[in-house]
Amino acid sequence: MATARDDRDEEESLRAKITEYFVSCPLCLEEYKDPTDLPCKHTFCKGCLKTYISDLTSGSKFRCPVCQKETEVPKDGLEGFTHNFFIESLQDTVLQSTHKKKCSSGVLLSQTETVATSKCITCHDYLCEKFSSFHCGSRLTKDHRVLTFQQLHSSEYQKEIQEQQKIICPQHKGEMIRYFCSDCNVPICRDCKDLHHDGHKLISLEKAAEMELHQTTSTHRNNLQISRKNCSATCSSIKTTTDVVKNILQRGAPIDVLMLQHQHGQRLDELQSTSAVDDIPEELKLTLTTNREMDQEISSGAGLGNVQISRQPALPKIKPQAVCMLEFYTGCRVPGDISVSPNREYVTTHGWKNKVKVFSSDGTSRQEITSVSHTQLKWPEGICHFPDGRMVLSDVNNNKLFILSPQWEVQQTVDVTDPCGVALNNNCTTIAVAQGYIEKSVGVFSIDIKGKITLTDVTKNKDGEQLFNEPYNVAYMNNGCLVVSDETPNKLHILTPSGDPLYQYTGPDNKLGQPLGVCVDAYDNILVTDCDNHCIHLVSPDGKFIQYIATRADGLYYPWGCTINQDGDLVVTQWNGKVKAFQYLEK
Repeated sequence: MATARDDRDEEESLRAKITEYFVSCPLCLEEYKDPTDLPCKHTFCKGCLKTYISDLTSGSKFRCPVCQKETEVPKDGLEGFTHNFFIESLQDTVLQSTHKKKCSSGVLLSQTETVATSKCITCHDYLCEKFSSFHCGSRLTKDHRVLTFQQLHSSEYQKEIQEQQKIICPQHKGEMIRYFCSDCNVPICRDCKDLHHDGHKLISLEKAAEMELHQTTSTHRNNLQISRKNCSATCSSIKTTTDVVKNILQRGAPIDVLMLQHQHGQRLDELQSTSAVDDIPEELKLTLTTNREMDQEISSGAGLGNVQISRQPALPKIKPQAVCMLEFYTGCRVPGDISVSPNREYVTTHGWKNKVKVFSSDGTSRQEITSVSHTQLKWPEGICHFPDGRMVLSDVNNNKLFILSPQWEVQQTVDVTDPCGVALNNNCTTIAVAQGYIEKSVGVFSIDIKGKITLTDVTKNKDGEQLFNEPYNVAYMNNGCLVVSDETPNKLHILTPSGDPLYQYTGPDNKLGQPLGVCVDAYDNILVTDCDNHCIHLVSPDGKFIQYIATRADGLYYPWGCTINQDGDLVVTQWNGKVKAFQYLEK
């Protein structure tokens, strides 16, 4: 028999799941403010969309920040997108939203802003104490139902909320969704029925939910369960086989290894091409990596290495010679790092001049920043962008990380000793910071769902040995591995997501010059600036030299910082104050 404690635990569990999956905007990573849907059904804060979309003119196009689907701005601009009443309802009922709601009637009727204390669950208006009593007295809204926020959170009213709740048609703003067109498989309003669905088979929303949504959910659930079982069986076989191989390598004599290599190699090949994972996307790649010196160490029982699963799109062709697509002068010699904002602006740091500069996509100077929220910059070094336009800026002599809004206002400050290069992982939950000349380490900071930043790890040594000498810059790979450029001796470290050494790169014939900039493209190719040798190295994800992207012959002069722009081009800063963008992939 369920107890009150069990009910509370279940409610907290539900609230945690809803918080994780439904109420955090992918752009700002905070609770939704005015949740707004794009046609692809991804939801964002309306304010975040306003910042993200560079051109709000009707008919202009942009890509969804999540799925990259091209979307057209409606005739009404942002107002033309659909408001997500489902998420708003979750905030008002299951969750206790931290956002204060404004009384919509107060704004319209008395031109004043008052805090709402209740909500009409019929028309979705938020109301203060004064207007909540007036609302049901109006001839137009006399049949509406108003509940206080306390009642909204009470389970006693949940059934009534579900029965009363109406959803506005995104095409016809004054009409409620009333029917489900089974011919077109879409919910529609009365105007939709008359204008576009005349003669179609219509059913009630309740019946549609039972017949359509439950059936679809059941089918997908069954398919997922089958795939899960197949994948579990495959993973179990992989583990068993690799464990056997590992034991053979560790404990078997050399003759055992040689006698069994064909049998177990064939088994691994079979697992790699097993039909159990046919339905997994094609880009899922299974690779078995071995130690570099495995051939020499077999007789001593060296480990097999790691089985890694990574998702990668098909690799494009690399141009035999990169093409310079853009060149502009920053106005300051020795620009340091560079990053590209979501609206395609270039931001460069100039430590020696204690400033940061902003340029348009064609290189036109836009802005010069010497202080942030009244704090004077003292050697700004590393810079990177969130998808919503916020920035992470490291300031060496202030010993700070600044989390900045797109308007350069300080949102958070984090104390960090000697911060140089900075990087965000793909899902924006981790910031890596190279702490060069003093700490000789890489600090890893986690970002929780509320945006709080906490130091969670410091990568400094391994097995009692110093791992870095002068870590200067960092970059994340798509699989979470971390790339660190290290000066004197000049090398590149590739670390696992947990910070363990995986590969090292020192250039062809160990002649890598000073590696000041590092970035990773969409295919996990690593690009590193070689300042001493006036060139850019293209390095594979496992630390192998592929080719030079640009050299002194291409006009490259002491390359410093680097990044990848939205077109997939490599953008590099140079000692002489210039910025160059190189197209190095076949488009």
